[in-house]
Amino acid sequence: MRISKLTMVAAVFMMVGSMAAFATPAFQSTDSDTLTIGGNVPARVDISIAGVDAEGLDLQSVVTNRLIAEVTERSNVRAGYTVSVESANGFKLRGTYTDVDQDELAYALTYDDESVDTANGSFTFAKRAARTGSGLGHSGDTRELKISYDALNVNLFDGDYEDTLTFTITAEE
Repeated sequence: MRISKLTMVAAVFMMVGSMAAFATPAFQSTDSDTLTIGGNVPARVDISIAGVDAEGLDLQSVVTNRLIAEVTERSNVRAGYTVSVESANGFKLRGTYTDVDQDELAYALTYDDESVDTANGSFTFAKRAARTGSGLGHSGDTRELKISYDALNVNLFDGDYEDTLTFTITAEE
């Protein structure tokens, strides 16, 4: 069997071409890679109440805008938050004695100089800003809670009168 020169040349070129495909790559003088760093800050809402003079009320007088507590709101929620207040007795100081007909004294509240609508047993304030204070260890925004009532026009029995207020902070979504 005789191989022609042309066939021989084609075979040599094929061998050289396939060897080049398996040859080691040329020297590489640079290289790079990436690293992504990060973390997460969880959403946080917090509310705390410091009573200033909430239990020593004079129930035989007219009281106007008496400071009874300071409420501190803390939030880092981007969408903002709301604060609501709920009254156990419908915003009335109720006698703690056990008679069937307990006396009540209606009162009004202001929270950060905003009037609380006491027509229902609870009230939600308008949406607040997204973030309180500044910095991670911030102390939050403190709001004053004040009470007003007219006890002169009500003939109350002797004894203790009270109501329980529950403040709730809720993150917006």
